[in-house]
Amino acid sequence: MEAADLLAQLFEQPVRDVPALVAQAGKVGVNTSQFKSCLEGGKYAAPVRQSISRMQALGIDSTPTFLLGVTPSPGQPMKIVKVVKGAMPFADFQAALDAMLK
Repeated sequence: MEAADLLAQLFEQPVRDVPALVAQAGKVGVNTSQFKSCLEGGKYAAPVRQSISRMQALGIDSTPTFLLGVTPSPGQPMKIVKVVKGAMPFADFQAALDAMLK
C-alpha cells in the first residue's frame, strides 16, 4: 500500500484511542515511541484547545474551512468576506476570489 493511501486511512474515521492511533501512525512510518510520548505529554493540549475555541467563536465547524478576506491594517483583524467550507474544486475558489475582487 502506498504512503498516500496509508495517510488517508488516518483520517477515514476518528480514532480517540491512543494505542489505536499510535498503531495507525506506525503503519505510515511515524516513530511510534516519539508519537505516543507527544500525545500523552499534553504539551500542545492548551494551544490546540485555544485554537479550537477561536475557530468555534468564528463559526468554523468543519475541516477544511477557508476564510477569504481583506488584508487588515496593522493590528486589526482580517475582514472576512466569504467562508468556503469543504474540499471544493479550484473553480469554486476562483469564482469566490473573483467575486471578492470586483
